[in-house]
Amino acid sequence: MINDALSVSCDGCLGRPRSSGSLRCYRRQGSTVRARRQPGGVWQPLLEDQCRNAGQQRHNLVKRHAEVPEPADYLSDRHLTGLIEAVAGCRIDLGWFQQPYVVIVPQGLDAQMGHSGEVPDGQSHPHGRDSDPISVAGAAGSRSWQRGRHQGYIVPVPRADKLSKYRSKRSRERTPEPVPPDGPLPEGNDDTFVIQEHHARRLHWDFRLERDGVLVSWAIPRGVPLDPQTNHLAVHTEDHPIEYATFAGEIPRGEYGGGRVEIWDRGTYSTEKWTAREVKIVLAGGRVSGRYVLFQTDGDNWMIHRMDPRVEGWEPLPDLLEPMRPVQRARLPQHQERYGFEFDWGGERILAYISGGSARFRGAKGEDVTADHAQLRSLGPALGSRQVLLDGEMATLAGRPTYAIYDILHSDGRPTIEQAYEKRRTLLDELDLSGPHWQVAPWFRGDGAAVRAAAREQGLAGIVAKRLDAPYEPGKESAGWLRIPA
Repeated sequence: MINDALSVSCDGCLGRPRSSGSLRCYRRQGSTVRARRQPGGVWQPLLEDQCRNAGQQRHNLVKRHAEVPEPADYLSDRHLTGLIEAVAGCRIDLGWFQQPYVVIVPQGLDAQMGHSGEVPDGQSHPHGRDSDPISVAGAAGSRSWQRGRHQGYIVPVPRADKLSKYRSKRSRERTPEPVPPDGPLPEGNDDTFVIQEHHARRLHWDFRLERDGVLVSWAIPRGVPLDPQTNHLAVHTEDHPIEYATFAGEIPRGEYGGGRVEIWDRGTYSTEKWTAREVKIVLAGGRVSGRYVLFQTDGDNWMIHRMDPRVEGWEPLPDLLEPMRPVQRARLPQHQERYGFEFDWGGERILAYISGGSARFRGAKGEDVTADHAQLRSLGPALGSRQVLLDGEMATLAGRPTYAIYDILHSDGRPTIEQAYEKRRTLLDELDLSGPHWQVAPWFRGDGAAVRAAAREQGLAGIVAKRLDAPYEPGKESAGWLRIPA
């Protein structure tokens, strides 16, 4: 039966209501939403699993009660709230909803409220207001509907512009970003995702999901987590146009979001659940795949959590790793072709832990020395999404302190300490690290005598001979490395 101004009662979907009007079903685009009245007159939406548990039957409201045509425009949250308050005298919590609605209004409403939607003379508004300007039966484009004894109206109200906030922050003349004109949103499959590495004032990753003609977006300062033991902050931002899924380029400094944008990953996704406070999805990308959930914690602050186990073979950075130490030798080793030779810088030993664009540093005994080397913090953003553990020491190069890096102990979820020194140096060289306060230290295969002579000329204390096939042995003094005086 039609209960009142909102919708249709369903005896079969959640069991018979405990009291008249306690249970409602109403249609949003593409699905049926069910809600139950809570204390205080607030309508609380029920999720699909709650619907299944509350009743044994599931059915489509439209198929059971009527074939309701979709109007060209739909009710926005604001208009729907006002309509329900004006007519039904109850308040609805619409924050849960993400899609537009088709509202079924009971026949005869115009006789009660007048075609303008105003409260008739001599009657008070349910919430004490003199009138509500929302038109019901007299609304432009409204249509009557009847199916057996069920009667009502379909009331269209223009949907809100989802990209108004996006456009307000950008100018086509000043940014290469796509800024589409006002108009209908494109129709897609709601299955595209993109992750963009954004080198703005602070490095972050923009996580975007195609939904209802726009890209619903979050900014993730530390990137998408690969470990289910770690949740990352995800700040909800304005919706972006669909065209942004292919955008990469340089946003001019001074413009909103100024800095370099790169596509870090893209692919398709499927939706397990989508509400205003929780989104469960399954990603299928080139670098990130698996089940994830985003959930709201406070306002625009959300968290993103990986629901699947770690990818096989992937390991997080260790919390603490003690550096390997060389043994002392007076002479160069025999078979120098089996060694790589480096300068002995004689500086402070530092291990750099880089993850999610941030860096922390520990000394030779494991002590945290991050605060002592503020100039090195930008090493994190320089490595972007890379997750690495580096070994090196402070040296004076060209008259200024520089972090001379000579080993890599962890690379993007894979420990490298069991790999040979030669392989580790190849991985390190591929990082192409060179910054204002750091650089990869040089190494030389074979000719130890020449390296020793160069160290003596530069006033260094000596050199270190490292066997090409030697693994990294944390916390040990190993014969795989030999310190030889200049």
